[in-house]
Amino acid sequence: MKVTGIIAEYNPFHNGHKYQFEQIRKNLGSDYIVVVMNGDFMQRGEPAVINKYARTRMALAEGADLVIELPVLYGTGSAEFFAAGGVRLLKALHSIDHICVGCEYTDLSALQTIASIYAEEPDEFRNLLQQSLRQGISYPKARASALRQYADTNRISLPDEVHTYMTQPNTILAVEYLKAVYSDHADIEPYLILRKDSGYHSGLLDDTDHACSSATAIRSAYCSGGNADTWKRTLPKASGQIMQEAYHTCAPVGIDQFYPLIQYSLWQNQDRLTDYQDITEELANRLLSVYQPEFDYTGYVDAIVNKQYTRTRIMRCLLHLLLGITKAEVQEQMSRSALPYARILGFRSASSDLLKAIREQADLRIVQQLKKAQVYLSNTDPAAARLLALDLHASHMYEQVCHQYYHSPFHNEYTTGIIIQE
Repeated sequence: MKVTGIIAEYNPFHNGHKYQFEQIRKNLGSDYIVVVMNGDFMQRGEPAVINKYARTRMALAEGADLVIELPVLYGTGSAEFFAAGGVRLLKALHSIDHICVGCEYTDLSALQTIASIYAEEPDEFRNLLQQSLRQGISYPKARASALRQYADTNRISLPDEVHTYMTQPNTILAVEYLKAVYSDHADIEPYLILRKDSGYHSGLLDDTDHACSSATAIRSAYCSGGNADTWKRTLPKASGQIMQEAYHTCAPVGIDQFYPLIQYSLWQNQDRLTDYQDITEELANRLLSVYQPEFDYTGYVDAIVNKQYTRTRIMRCLLHLLLGITKAEVQEQMSRSALPYARILGFRSASSDLLKAIREQADLRIVQQLKKAQVYLSNTDPAAARLLALDLHASHMYEQVCHQYYHSPFHNEYTTGIIIQE
C-alpha cells in the first residue's frame, strides 16, 4: 500500500489541485491520497470562502481518499506552525510514504539544504537574521537576506536562482515542510511538483477550459458575483457544481463579515493584546493607535501595514485575537512531540483498507464521534481537549456568521456527520 499525504486548504479545490492528484497517481503510483486540510479559517488570516464540509466534498469527489482536519491553532499559524502541525499529524498516522508539495521551485536538494539551515539555525545565521530584522524589513525578506549571506560566507553551494524564490509563498511553505520532516525525523519522502498557475497572489483569472488559475483569482471572481461560467472553468466539474450550489446560499464568506467581532475583541482585550499569538508589544500599540471607528476591515489593515508588518502578518494576528489563540497555548501545544488526535472530515467508501491500517498503526486518537472524543480527551489529556475546543469554537463562530448572513442551515459540529464519498 502506497500512501501520499498532502497538507492543503482547498480554498477552493481547483484545477491545479486536480493536476497534483494526477501527478501523484502517475509518478508515485500511490494507492491512496490522505489530505490534512484547514477547517473554516485559513493560514493567511481569513475565513474560508466556503465551509470545510463543502471543501471536503470537493476533495473526495476529485480523488482524495481521506480528509483530516488540521487543528485551527496550527492551521492559522505562520508557515512554520502550519507546516509543523501538518507534518506531525501525517507522521503520527504511520501510514504515509510521501508528502507532496506544490511550489514555485522544485530543486529538492537545494531546498533540503536550506531547510536544514533553518532547522539548526546556527549562531551566525541567527545573528544575520537579527541584523536584517533590525533594518525594519519583514521577516520573510530578512530571512532570505540572511540565508544568502550565510551561504556565501560558508561556501554552501546553492543555485543562484534559488534565492529569487525564497520570498515566494509556496516555496517558503515547501521549505517549512522539509524543515518539519527534518526536525521531526519523519520517515516520509518529500515529492515536489512545480505549480502550474499564474502565481499565488495573481488576481488574473484564466477562464480557458482546464486552466490553472490561482485560488486568489478564483475567490475574487466568485465573491464579485461574476459570470459563473467563467470561474467554473477554473475548477473541476464537481468543485464548480458545489461552489455554484452554495453561492448566496451559504457562500461566499469573507473577513468583512467577522469585522464587528474583531472590533469587539480588540476593545475587550486592549490591555492584554500581547497574550495573543504573533502580537508583540510594538504591534499591539500600533493596532490600538491607528484604529478609527469609521474604518472598515480593509481600511484598518491598510493603516497598520508598513515595511516591518506584512498584510498577512496583521491579518493573522487579528484572527488569533478573534479566535482566542494565545501564545501560551501555542507554546504548550508545540512542546508536544505529536498531535493528540486526527479528526476525520470525510473519506471514500472504497478506502476501507486505508482506514483500517491507520486505526491499527496511528499514534494518536482517530476522531470519528466528536462527543465521545471530547469526553475522552477531557478525562485523559486536558491540553488535547483545549486544542479540540478551539476547533469547535472556530467552526461554531464561522457557522453562526454564515447563518446570520445567509439564513442558511447551521452545521452543528456535534450533529454534522462524516462525509462518505461512494
